[in-house]
Amino acid sequence: MSDTIDRTSDLGTALEPHAAELAEHADGARQTKEMRKALGDLSKLPDKDEDASPENPLEFPAWIMSGAAGAFAQAYSEYLETPASFLYMSFLTILGNIVSDKITLQSELKPQPRLFAVILGQSADERKSTAITKALDFFRSTMDQGSVNACYGVGSAEGLAKALREAPKLVLAIDELKTFVQKTKIEGSVLLPCVNTLFELNRFHSMTKTHAITLERAHLSLLAASTLETYQTMFSSAFMDIGFINRLFTVLDKGKKRFAIPRIIPRDVKDELGKNLQGVLIMAEYLSEREKPYPMPLHPEALRAFEKWYFETPRSVFAKRLDTYGHRLMPLLAINDQKKDIDLETVQKVISLLDYQLAIRQEADPVDADNKIAALEERIRRALSNGPLFKRDLERKLNKGRCGTWAWNNAIGNLIKDGGIQFNRKRKVYESC
Repeated sequence: MSDTIDRTSDLGTALEPHAAELAEHADGARQTKEMRKALGDLSKLPDKDEDASPENPLEFPAWIMSGAAGAFAQAYSEYLETPASFLYMSFLTILGNIVSDKITLQSELKPQPRLFAVILGQSADERKSTAITKALDFFRSTMDQGSVNACYGVGSAEGLAKALREAPKLVLAIDELKTFVQKTKIEGSVLLPCVNTLFELNRFHSMTKTHAITLERAHLSLLAASTLETYQTMFSSAFMDIGFINRLFTVLDKGKKRFAIPRIIPRDVKDELGKNLQGVLIMAEYLSEREKPYPMPLHPEALRAFEKWYFETPRSVFAKRLDTYGHRLMPLLAINDQKKDIDLETVQKVISLLDYQLAIRQEADPVDADNKIAALEERIRRALSNGPLFKRDLERKLNKGRCGTWAWNNAIGNLIKDGGIQFNRKRKVYESC
């Protein structure tokens, strides 16, 4: 405890010469009056009501969206049809890549706040790619040229290695995650193990007789989009075996049609949001001047809250690496709120995000199948596990037209022969046996 107090005291002394500059920036969790005026009070977020009835676990916890990322998400979602959750997680993914070598958690593990985020939606109406594009554009317009590096597609590990040598901090921004998945399936490709390794580490080596890939000090983040249906069916068993799926932080949400022609976001709104981001980056830079990366300490009550969540969360395939994301999100959410340590409020936000992620993983769980028929069979089983469905409703729910009549009839026939499902002629519904 005394060590933490000394750290805070020394940090305060170190920041004194910069007090005037830091004073220009609002605290990330508390918007200034000018900010409220410019944003039209868009930065006001619902407070967490401890006594409220339980929320839908599949609904993104809006109350956690504060600081620079929260203000950005709320402001842009008022002018675009993109859900605020998509914008918020896109912002955090890019910010985490920028500060990945500047801050960490006070732990022997020294986690980097880098994320592998995947935005999921039902269709184009969710404006998934818009969230990625607008977040990257905002960072690039606010920061110096070259400070934000993105690669919009990669075909091989060699290509990714070349991009990372040119820009050691890199966001792999992919409009359609399936294009990346297809590239990893090319015979002889080491793209999947390369990206998989770079989630945990900053280095990757692959040596053969004909060529070699050597990466050191690489900071890779992933920001991708996909439809829910495609996400559930595009992975092969290789992705399951290597543990790639549980390295992804998935965000599932729905957009609404509101603007035929979205209005231009006012310049003063963007300027205020830019000042907010600059305040976060200045704080991260000053913290790392003392020790790089700066190890953010946890308040005792914050540590107890995370320990309670850690020990009470049941072990399952869906919970794998959730604690890893907890370690990464704590310093990331703290710096987003311009905090130099991790308090109870920050940990409560992280726990809400982790609980949400656990529910989304169960909902969007990819089918572990290597062929089209087997994948379709599993999807039919899951659809009927929630109750009987009329023939037309089942076909619409699973988009029979996209599957093809031949594949559909074979999958239905196989399940009926195997006794997994049956057609109730009296009620005219398909149901699980």
